Amino acid sequence: MGMSTAANEQAAARKDGLLAVLSLGSNMPYNGMEPQAILAAACARLAAHLSGFRASSVYRTEPLYYRAQDDFYNMACCGFWAAAAPAERAAHELLRWTQKIEAEFGRDRTQEIPKGPRALDIDIALLGGEVVSSPVLSIPHPRIHERAFVLVPLLEILPECADPISGALYKTFLDDTGTRGVELLYGNRL
Repeated sequence: MGMSTAANEQAAARKDGLLAVLSLGSNMPYNGMEPQAILAAACARLAAHLSGFRASSVYRTEPLYYRAQDDFYNMACCGFWAAAAPAERAAHELLRWTQKIEAEFGRDRTQEIPKGPRALDIDIALLGGEVVSSPVLSIPHPRIHERAFVLVPLLEILPECADPISGALYKTFLDDTGTRGVELLYGNRL
């Protein structure tokens, strides 16, 4: 099986860093900022450190696991993470950096309901073609295949993106999950 377009892009760009694909979500305000403004501000922070930054549209999505909460606003973004460290250490550096951004927007993992409301959630969906498995981080994100709220925006910015383990195109997973509960709110404004 040949490499997908996204895999070719990821492999060719190693000199610029690893292509980080992030999934962002918000469903509660923080310090007077509504969820959509939080996503925009988080993207501005991310774009400052990810070269070639691209962002998807914003989607309103129904909560998936913990239903007793407001709808989420979700999107995806990607850019090259230029860490000097080996891939697994670079992945953990990226995790620490994204968690710092989450905390800047009020996320406190010690006080939240698992899968519940939050001002900002940033998940590392992919990092180049790397596979990372540690107690605090799994890449590719282990639940991409079941989350239309991740797949729809991801495929908007990387339509030929493939799972680095199986090689399966993510659009085939979207055929299985469907897009129910995922509504385009507005196009990319970044």
